[in-house]
Amino acid sequence: MLEFRKVELSNRTEFEKYLNMTEKRSMEYSFSTMFLWQDLYDMEFCIYEDTLYLRIGKNEKSYLFPIGNNVDKAIEKIAQENSGFYGLTKEQADYISAKFPKKYEISPNRDMGDYVYKTESLATLVGKKLSSKRNHINRFIAQYPNWKYEPITPENLDEVRQMHKVWCSLAKDKEGLAEEEIMVKKAFDHFFSLNFSGGLIRVDSKVVAFTAGDKLSDSTFLVHIEKALAEYSGAYQMINREFVRNNCMDFEYINREEDTGDEGLRKAKLSYRPHMIVEKFTAKAVIK
Repeated sequence: MLEFRKVELSNRTEFEKYLNMTEKRSMEYSFSTMFLWQDLYDMEFCIYEDTLYLRIGKNEKSYLFPIGNNVDKAIEKIAQENSGFYGLTKEQADYISAKFPKKYEISPNRDMGDYVYKTESLATLVGKKLSSKRNHINRFIAQYPNWKYEPITPENLDEVRQMHKVWCSLAKDKEGLAEEEIMVKKAFDHFFSLNFSGGLIRVDSKVVAFTAGDKLSDSTFLVHIEKALAEYSGAYQMINREFVRNNCMDFEYINREEDTGDEGLRKAKLSYRPHMIVEKFTAKAVIK
């Protein structure tokens, strides 16, 4: 029988044994993602017969594609309980479709697609298509010549917390803000235990932007959070570039997560010309 548990920091080594068995291209296969969002999505896990099961949902359960040495058996177990799958890559969706040709309705979920960029592109912003980003940065530098980049440390983390509170107060009408606040607070509370890397931009002594994330794989860094005060035009472009230059050059790719269907966020992510968007699919059980 499968016995599910909450995701705890103490589970990280156990988790990563299985996460390292798969090509981690998408944010769903990040321990930090699972830990930070579990309370909001009722996420839980089970390790059974050397296979990792991950599922979300309070009443109707939906699973990530299992990882381990008994994947076929795990998928059959999930199918037997008529549960669905979420966050499937194209390869995983094709696998389930072939294994259960009449069991699941599989559909693309564009809102969950991860935006993946070449690190070099974000660090240099070379090319005509990224000229607007360079222009924003040049105007920021001209307007705020006393700007400074620095890494997030135990000594300045409280300043970042305070800036985020200000940002939230200014974005109080933003859809999904309450849930996002919970996630960001949890990230702050466990920042260094999660091995997060972060950076901030100051204008004079004031923190006006910050970002943070962690390693997804040997080739990819995953950005979980990025915030800037709107009154400082160009601050978003500045923190994006400076963080990549200072913290991410050991990685080939930067995963900047999904857009959740937010039109403004989608436009902003597309404007950086992603190297690829990781397609995601859902599989809903057809119950006869």
